[in-house]
Amino acid sequence: MTDQGYSYQELKDMLARDPKNTLALKEMGNFHHRNSEFDKAIEYYTKALEIDPNWEVPHYNIGNTMYKIQKYDEAIAHYQRAIAIKDDYFKAQFNLGLCYYRCGNLTAAVDHFSKSANLCPDCLDAYVNLGTIFRDMNDYPRAINSFRKALELDPTDPDIYYNLGNIYNDMEAWRDAVTHYVKCIELDPFDSKAHNNLADSYLKIGKTQDAMDAVEKAIQLSPDLAAAHCTRGEIFKEMGNFSYALIEFRKSIPLARNSPFLTQYVQDLIDEVIEEMKKLHPRNGGGHF
Repeated sequence: MTDQGYSYQELKDMLARDPKNTLALKEMGNFHHRNSEFDKAIEYYTKALEIDPNWEVPHYNIGNTMYKIQKYDEAIAHYQRAIAIKDDYFKAQFNLGLCYYRCGNLTAAVDHFSKSANLCPDCLDAYVNLGTIFRDMNDYPRAINSFRKALELDPTDPDIYYNLGNIYNDMEAWRDAVTHYVKCIELDPFDSKAHNNLADSYLKIGKTQDAMDAVEKAIQLSPDLAAAHCTRGEIFKEMGNFSYALIEFRKSIPLARNSPFLTQYVQDLIDEVIEEMKKLHPRNGGGHF
């Protein structure tokens, strides 16, 4: 069934009776889009536009199809055309924000997500995306403000608390980070990344046992989470248990193979621990740890 409740056969029959039925052409495009037949989808949307060039919906739908196949410039052109026809088309504004974000144009993305939010004040995702971009731009006050607006719309969304925790972590406001990670975990006890980040924040404020409890939960939930093994290693390092720290750091290396940054970070920690162990055991200066 299509968005309007038509079956494929019904659409074929409608077009057989009237090949210029724009609704049927648009719905046939939607049918092919949902079936990942993107060339056919564009063909039907284009036919609808040839008959009614001032209909914003086919432009929007072509934009969605172009976005799906990562042709962002063409998607942008069609979203802009849809907005030129219908200037309060908040979905097109929102999707323009997505396109510009994918293209790395954060300023334009902010502009269009903001317009989307102004047109549809209860658009949660617009505020979440604004918060994400402002964090990418290191504009933490505006990032926090955006996520807080998102919370006003849905105070039960654990991801929003998680994102706020990450921002406070970036700001080295560890206690605020703890507060938001704890709230995230209350809403989603199975979020291993939140447990790990909570452990890291606890460690930063000197709550070593709380940190260990949190990271143990993270590893229980996701045994292959490289960052959690790194965090547990850092906790052991802080406790002066260098042998166990090395074990955890070395566990995390193969698990972090897709993250060059984390791999290098862990390798630097391994080097630091080995230097500390050499100070404690100078006679083993040339040995292996």
